[in-house]
Amino acid sequence: MSFGENRGSSALRALIPVSGQRDEVMTSLRRVKTASGRAKEGLYLVEGPELCRRAVRYGADLKAVICTQGFGESEEGLALRAQLPAGCLVYVAHQGLIAKLLDAKPTPSCVGLAERAPRAWSELLPPEGQAETGLWVGVDRGELADNLGMLLRSAEASAVRGVLLGNQTVDPFGRKVVRGSRGAVFSLPIAIEGEMESAVGLAKARGVQVITTSANTADRYTEVDFTLPSLLIVGNEHTGVSEGVLALSDRCVTIPMLGQINSLNIAVAASVVLFEANRQRAGEA
Repeated sequence: MSFGENRGSSALRALIPVSGQRDEVMTSLRRVKTASGRAKEGLYLVEGPELCRRAVRYGADLKAVICTQGFGESEEGLALRAQLPAGCLVYVAHQGLIAKLLDAKPTPSCVGLAERAPRAWSELLPPEGQAETGLWVGVDRGELADNLGMLLRSAEASAVRGVLLGNQTVDPFGRKVVRGSRGAVFSLPIAIEGEMESAVGLAKARGVQVITTSANTADRYTEVDFTLPSLLIVGNEHTGVSEGVLALSDRCVTIPMLGQINSLNIAVAASVVLFEANRQRAGEA
């Protein structure tokens, strides 16, 4: 989606007045609230000044920023406008109009529209015949946006090479996921694949070992050699990893529980295993 030409200097983007909710940029703002709208527009929502700053810092492709007059002319707003990438337009709209389209309380003083650009899974894996040490994480049928956002945050902090989302996992570019990830979606390479089994098979063909998690196994996650190229897969919050993916895995591991609770949410489970992988890769005892 292109909203027009930049009307400001390279150092400071000019404020473009919005006349109403039918303006093109406001129509896009309304549409990106849904997964189908995000796919159609090729954009997703970045809410609030802090996430907009992170989008710039982490390399997201911001196409437009919409702010209130007060924010746009404030010291904070001027600083953000000066940092925006070339081609990013800055619009000014009444706070009530932003509130009406977003249905958000409190209403953010600044929102951005960034390019929704999932990657091809094949591009995130080692080339055929080339040995590489890497770490990837996958989510099979993940339903909860908050959990996925937290998982992406841990994945970014664990320096994973890429994220695989398959079998009806929630959209990683949804509002709750973007907020929960604290901006990890801006820098993480993310692949969305409808057929998780095919994607897992491709990883194995490229020399990546596949590790799944389950409460129904005796093998501990600490027994895996994560110095090898590894794809960790966590599953649905209620039923775990699907049988088809489990059948393809090289190891299925568990995280021992000491209390009455016998499972962790996918964000916590992935975090525990990913940081164990990093510990091993750092050569720590």
